Amino acid sequence: MFRSFSIFLAVLFMGASAQASLIGLEFSSELGITSEADGGGPFGPNFVSQISAGSAIVGPGQEFSDHFGSSADFDEDGVYLTFNSGHATGWDFNGFRYLLLSPGVEILNVMLLDTSIDGLTQANIIFTSEGFAVNAAGMENPIGSLYGFVELAITTTAVSDVPVPAAFVFMLTGIASVAAARRKKKSSLK
Repeated sequence: MFRSFSIFLAVLFMGASAQASLIGLEFSSELGITSEADGGGPFGPNFVSQISAGSAIVGPGQEFSDHFGSSADFDEDGVYLTFNSGHATGWDFNGFRYLLLSPGVEILNVMLLDTSIDGLTQANIIFTSEGFAVNAAGMENPIGSLYGFVELAITTTAVSDVPVPAAFVFMLTGIASVAAARRKKKSSLK
């Protein structure tokens, strides 16, 4: 009994932290600007969207493309971004943001895997549980446009609809019910 219970708990807690695939999730895409003084970067209230590419569900093929030639191609655990865009200068944040619109999933980490843009580092990648952004401020080439690619790994997790404390109470109730049923079964066999 104790061994079965230990295996059950191990599976329960391993499942709670599993990577959720990006396939089937919905993201929105925007090119925009903001300054830190105006309220907090790409996820702050004063983010100014210059171009919105709308929203898309991750699946086969390219999810986003704008008329400047920038694109985003998501797969099950990351995204490949290409940039061919003009950018405004003099802003603390000047780049692309992608918001996760699907409920029940949170972003845990976004890691820079590769880039062709000189000077772009992990410090240019910003994320919250609800989205990620690539800050291209200062990355412009001499003619004022951003050219190149960025490859990112995105770690997500499914979020339980039942809060952990409530789930724990339900689990204990279930265990107590099983124990009571076994006890009743043993007493009826005597």
